[in-house]
Amino acid sequence: MISIIVPVYNAQAYIDPCIESVLSQSFQDLELILINDGSTDDSLNKCRRWETDPRVRVISTENRGVSHARNLGLQQATGSWILFLDSDDYLLEGCLERLMAMVSPDTRLVIGSYTDDTQEAVKPLHQSVSADSVRIMTLDPINHRLMPDFYAVKPLSLCACWGRLYRGDVIRENDVRFHEELRLSEDTLFNLDYLACIDHAVVTDLPVVYYRQNPVSVTKAFNPKQLFNRFRFFEI
Repeated sequence: MISIIVPVYNAQAYIDPCIESVLSQSFQDLELILINDGSTDDSLNKCRRWETDPRVRVISTENRGVSHARNLGLQQATGSWILFLDSDDYLLEGCLERLMAMVSPDTRLVIGSYTDDTQEAVKPLHQSVSADSVRIMTLDPINHRLMPDFYAVKPLSLCACWGRLYRGDVIRENDVRFHEELRLSEDTLFNLDYLACIDHAVVTDLPVVYYRQNPVSVTKAFNPKQLFNRFRFFEI
């Protein structure tokens, strides 16, 4: 029913809790696809140890970035629904069952919320996803409203692909994929491409993912190439 795709790159410190959070869900009709993106630490070995569970598949490739890894996962995914999860994050207990309870025959997307560790580690902040942000992005012409104020608004509904359910048949029939030439904002383009194919989404404040503020994340360290990524993003 749900294919969960996890790109893995040098995540040996986090990958076990990530995998355990998926396999221990009360909703059990799932497959977990781990894409090792050329890790140089012990991530691949840690992933392999979980293959004793028949729901787990491990695919290893040379390092080509998170978009390539996610696209490999999409090629292998067989589920009616697709959920992306980062290897340094984890799913919250019981979240899949609660998400699936919100699905109706017309539903093509379920956008959940998240908690994080920016405040107190023992009591994470609940970051709500705004239903207004979805309305703004879908009803107004993209070029006239989204682009001028994009980085001022930064709606989570577009800036992340984790913590939500995508319909597998929508992705397959429309060949929705991540733009592999980009190392930043690839989530946003994927979401824009996906939203162009659907007309019904569910937005909920239900926290789905515990999001770690990873100091070595690609979005945390400045690199001049980021500017070219931003320009290319707006071009596309």
